[in-house]
Amino acid sequence: MERNTRILIVDDNKSIHEDFRKVLCSKKNDLYNEVNELENELFGEDEISGTSAKVRMEYQVDSAYQGQEALAMIQTAEDEGRPYALAFMDVRMPPGWDGVETISRIWLKFPYIEMVLCTAYSDYTWNEIIDKLGATDKLLFLRKPFDAIAVQQMALTLVKKWNLSEHARSYVKKLEVEVNDRTTQLKTLLKELEVKNEKLLNINEDLKHIALHDTLTKLPNRALFNDRLQHSVEIAQRENHKFAIFNIDIDKFKEINDTHGHLTGDAVLYEIGERLSLVLRTSDTIARLGGDEFALILPNIDDGASELLADKIIRSLDSPVVFANQNIDVNISIGIAIYPEHGDSNEVLLKHADSAMYNAKRNGLGYAVFDSVEDSKRQDRAQLISDFKHAVNANALHLNYQPIVDLNSHRIIGVEALARWHHPDRGMISPDQFIPLAEKKGLIQQLTLWVFDVAFKQCAEWHEMGAKITMSVNLSPRNFLDPRLLNEISDALNKWKLKPEWIRLEITENMTMSQPGKAFEIITKLENLGIEISIDDFGTGYSSLSYLKKLPVKELKIDKSFIIDLDKDHDNKVIVNSTINLAHDLGLDVVAEGVENKNILTILQELGCNRAQGYHMCKPKSAKEMSRWIFESEWRVEQKNKAQGSTN
Repeated sequence: MERNTRILIVDDNKSIHEDFRKVLCSKKNDLYNEVNELENELFGEDEISGTSAKVRMEYQVDSAYQGQEALAMIQTAEDEGRPYALAFMDVRMPPGWDGVETISRIWLKFPYIEMVLCTAYSDYTWNEIIDKLGATDKLLFLRKPFDAIAVQQMALTLVKKWNLSEHARSYVKKLEVEVNDRTTQLKTLLKELEVKNEKLLNINEDLKHIALHDTLTKLPNRALFNDRLQHSVEIAQRENHKFAIFNIDIDKFKEINDTHGHLTGDAVLYEIGERLSLVLRTSDTIARLGGDEFALILPNIDDGASELLADKIIRSLDSPVVFANQNIDVNISIGIAIYPEHGDSNEVLLKHADSAMYNAKRNGLGYAVFDSVEDSKRQDRAQLISDFKHAVNANALHLNYQPIVDLNSHRIIGVEALARWHHPDRGMISPDQFIPLAEKKGLIQQLTLWVFDVAFKQCAEWHEMGAKITMSVNLSPRNFLDPRLLNEISDALNKWKLKPEWIRLEITENMTMSQPGKAFEIITKLENLGIEISIDDFGTGYSSLSYLKKLPVKELKIDKSFIIDLDKDHDNKVIVNSTINLAHDLGLDVVAEGVENKNILTILQELGCNRAQGYHMCKPKSAKEMSRWIFESEWRVEQKNKAQGSTN
């Protein structure tokens, strides 16, 4: 396509025309190189003509001295098929039309011509020009006396712009011809596309709804909740009012799923969503964040009203959820955070509502408003969990050992391995604290393997020293049900060359009750391996001796809560006496835990208890201290030949 470089100068001053020609038509001057370099940087290869931008653009410059003359020349050029690409238009051109009037008349017929409005006066403000000519990208403003570079830049840019636009218009016209030839076909296709587009729009709306809503309850999901929460924060900041968020969690929801099945669990979730919706206002937001967690946004509400609403929500769940002829009792815990007292951002408000919910759940409160003191305790627990994980990975725990003595022979017959954690800042941490942490953080297997290794090694060393004693190791519920347990014990026995009968595993009675069939299978396999099982903390759970007789166990340990004041509490003495007699009738040995003084020990001997363990005999000691106690105390071991207990 041939490039159009026609420019029309419209000015009533002849000298202005000469000035424009000097700038636009001079072939050799200092300005030429500057503009040419700028053209190279801006355009490079000419897309219209295919020529290099290094080839200087040659303009065809014509003159008109009045607006009417300019319109006529533009009309003639259009008729000849050689239209003007650009016009430099003076504002004042007496006695005829001024520049603005001329442009408006030209554009009525020839709207594509580029215009530069030139003046040395402030005849019109820019806003007035826009009012008359409209906001357009085809109009630039040049103030006299004009700068030659500015003129060259405008001419170069606007002529190229006109050519590019004309090229596009020509291409569009060509396309329009093709479109007209295929009108019928395209109308049919368009109709089909409209139908498909409508379907796609519907699908898109469905997908959008799915992306922002929970599929089970049809409530907003976490993404939509977070968006609305952010919006609520912004409104509250702007209008200076309060709002509350509730974090709601179903208590023991896993038990509902495990006991009644997941369909029932889903029904409970749906019903809770329905009941919450009935309690709330239309301006409130209810969302299911995931699992058994719901959340609410409650505009224009304070602490007192929040607590009243929380109580109302809890009461809405007083009646059980009915599903498949089952009545499911549901309890919830609610955490409340108020903007701005408890936070001024999504993250902080959610964090504090979550903290309050855990406070309510932990203390059985039903609901709780965020409390910075409780939150500090929770953070402290989180730090303790982190410290424990580090301690396990860094092998920073150690084992102490407490002896188990035979009340007939007056000799030590075994020890119980007791894990200990000395925190660098908090001092000694009780196993009652860190064992649940190990369960919670998935570290219990790692901890148990470490205990097996250290305790079995120590047992082997004592056997080498001639001490024929057993090593008792406690199992957690997760350890007990772990299918890898037997292999792990076998590996540890082989590593330290120990016979299985020198190891005793202690489990609680409740561990045998959760899955009775599985418990029987595991205990039988351990018994077949040669390892004896002891029921620890007997009397604190829900089993009975009649149940335990079905299990292949050898020993039960009466919990220290029954032993510690045996010399003062007659009822406990009756219970302990009955337990010992029944256990003996079932062929079980009995160990009394928590023997604190000589009187209790004497009573146990009178009642026929087989074994005892407690501070009266010996507190838990390190391996080195226990080695001395084993051979030097009044309960010292009856020494056998060295290495009698090993498999060497």
